[in-house]
Amino acid sequence: MNVKSGIARLALAVVIGVWSFSAAHALPIQPVEVGGEEQLDACGGWGLAIATTTLFRVDENGALSFDRVEANQEIIFCDSYQDHDGEFVGVVIPEPGKSCDVSSPIPHRRVYDGTCKSGWIKREFTLLTAG
Repeated sequence: MNVKSGIARLALAVVIGVWSFSAAHALPIQPVEVGGEEQLDACGGWGLAIATTTLFRVDENGALSFDRVEANQEIIFCDSYQDHDGEFVGVVIPEPGKSCDVSSPIPHRRVYDGTCKSGWIKREFTLLTAG
């Protein structure tokens, strides 16, 4: 087997794995949304990831990508999604020295387009500490 065919096989295995996971576990297929209340912060809760887990990211075009959230990473709770497989929370991941722009009201619900990472985590891997 040459390198090109090995890479092609690996890429195919990743695609099949993602498709299998997505088919078996319904994922939110929309970007995280924030806001919707004139008197409340755009995102209502702060907490932690209680275990290293996958952050499922969906862009405006519906493209799915993956990232990693480490245990004890601070997260901001902004959105939620539930189906027969469980509940996901839409989160924003704050970074030191960077404003995520979710601590003030945004009157109308909209897709998060700030400078911090956002995506979906299974609720069972989160702990709400404030909000």
